[in-house]
Amino acid sequence: NPTIHKEADSNANVFMSGVYLIVRHNYLLLILGTSCLYEVALTCLDYDMKVVGLAKFQHQAEAASFELSATSTSNMVDNDFTIFMGHYGQLTNFISLLLSYFGFPYLMSKFGLRITLRVFPLILFSVTIVVFTLPPNLWIVFICMALLK
Repeated sequence: NPTIHKEADSNANVFMSGVYLIVRHNYLLLILGTSCLYEVALTCLDYDMKVVGLAKFQHQAEAASFELSATSTSNMVDNDFTIFMGHYGQLTNFISLLLSYFGFPYLMSKFGLRITLRVFPLILFSVTIVVFTLPPNLWIVFICMALLK
């Protein structure tokens, strides 16, 4: 069918024009690299937060309830961790709203596009170093993840 071939050729041209722009302009290549590093770092930080969080809530549940059954302790851990993740989601969305509405427009007007584009990779690098060099601390990971998202 000729229309299917035209659509496939058009999609391939659009894809190749995007690749051409990324290769041609260094700043686009840097933004692509930062985006990829962000996803990798965020995945590692998210996993770290969940492991540290579950361990913390499990330890608290075990310390608080010697007489409860294993099922009750497990339910307590699940409940506490669910509440924690709910607070994490709320804080993340609130910080994102504040930064989008107040933070980045201020940075753009005060320092310009060049400096503002360098802020995020700097924060990403700093947060990743802090989280993985300090001993596991749930609240440090919590705040760092909320800032990055």
